[in-house]
Amino acid sequence: MQGPVQGSVVFKPEKISIESAFSIGWAHTKRQFVPLLLVTAVSWAVPAAVAFVFFIVGLFIPKDQAVLKTVYFFITGVVSLVVNAILELGMINVQLRVLDGDDARVADLFSASKLMFTYVLGNFCFNIMLFWGYLFFIVPGIFVSICVQFYSYFIVDKEIGPIEAIRASWIASRGARLNIFLMVVLFHVLRSFGTLMFFIGLVPVNMVISLATTELYRQLVKNTAPDDFAGIEGLHYSLPTQEEFELSHRLVKPLPTSMYSSSPAPVVEPDFASPTTEPGSESGSELGADPGLDTSSGTDLTPNSAPKDDQQPGAMQ
Repeated sequence: MQGPVQGSVVFKPEKISIESAFSIGWAHTKRQFVPLLLVTAVSWAVPAAVAFVFFIVGLFIPKDQAVLKTVYFFITGVVSLVVNAILELGMINVQLRVLDGDDARVADLFSASKLMFTYVLGNFCFNIMLFWGYLFFIVPGIFVSICVQFYSYFIVDKEIGPIEAIRASWIASRGARLNIFLMVVLFHVLRSFGTLMFFIGLVPVNMVISLATTELYRQLVKNTAPDDFAGIEGLHYSLPTQEEFELSHRLVKPLPTSMYSSSPAPVVEPDFASPTTEPGSESGSELGADPGLDTSSGTDLTPNSAPKDDQQPGAMQ
């Protein structure tokens, strides 16, 4: 199977490879299992600790203070939203660094916190789109989820705005949406198997799935033409040029310019006038010359040539 053909150039046929993504995710999970386990534990422990503290504090609020309880629950909701947003961005940041060959570090969970407000706005827009999609017989919601699910990766990796990230995810998913849907189904199946193993297998399964999803995002960005992202502010600074993209995605190099020339190639006439010397022969010997003929006198020097009658030995005088 070959990809699209433009002139003399054949481009790669597939945009993403689920098999390659899983292979890379599994390799990095084995390489960084303990650091990733520590980072995952922290990402789960921090929200749980915050929720526990708010629960304990809420016990001391009098039951008759309805307004105070309402304000308190509103504050706890906002704080929990901010904490979860920071940690979700941090996990994506960790996964991107691990795919780049770095080690997973707990400090990287909080290094993307400056993008928190951008992520919250993007998440709000994403959920609004999902709501209206699922409202219209579910299928549009599934389609929106497939097309826009990589918006958070664009926010962390490219540091663009929420609307730009949603547009970039929509564009990058073109030509790969069926494979993305199959990927989501496969992820749910794997998580089900991990849950059946008394939750012991769920942790490594989630590690592999998270890194595989991040690798699929990288493949989508790498295999989407920069011209397709035209108009998305701030994104073109971190992408190659269109010429660099086409050069790196060619399977067949363009033919030389001379092969496209309409003028015929010049014909070189062989020179039969000058004799050709045989390699290794003495200077002056000619091809095709009889070795038994003396070219200077015309005398036949062949050893088997018969002598004339007057030169035979014993001839009658």
